[in-house]
Amino acid sequence: TRELKQFFTEARDGQHSDVSVLRVHIRGEDLVETARAHGPSNGDLMQLSEFLDDRVGFLVLRASPATWYVVSWIPEGKVSVNNRMVYAASLPSLKLAVGEGCVEGTLQFTTWEDALGSNSSTAQPAPIELQCDLPTATETAPAVVPKPAG
Repeated sequence: TRELKQFFTEARDGQHSDVSVLRVHIRGEDLVETARAHGPSNGDLMQLSEFLDDRVGFLVLRASPATWYVVSWIPEGKVSVNNRMVYAASLPSLKLAVGEGCVEGTLQFTTWEDALGSNSSTAQPAPIELQCDLPTATETAPAVVPKPAG
């Protein structure tokens, strides 16, 4: 995890500007970079295609020169419940390594179709749907009605 934190510190300082995707796995108790890709810093999900295989892992996709999407790749039917739990519990540590304020959003995919669209050989990049705790525009907060005095 120390090396991963070092990478993101250097990235915040302007180094590694050509890196668009990092693949991260858990080895022992550490988060370890196992692969990287070079390309534009635009959050294009098609950049993930070479990393979507049968192995659970995290993909860290550069959204802009200063921010990243943290993607959980948990291939459907290929990962034990225990392994899913280990990766879910490790997500906050990875977000911490990326850096406070540098995580544009988190995503989770279980199939190629989720990540790249139904026809991945000709698909346009899938729209990014962020997972967050904020209400969407269609959700409304419950109304608070003040109690009458007296």
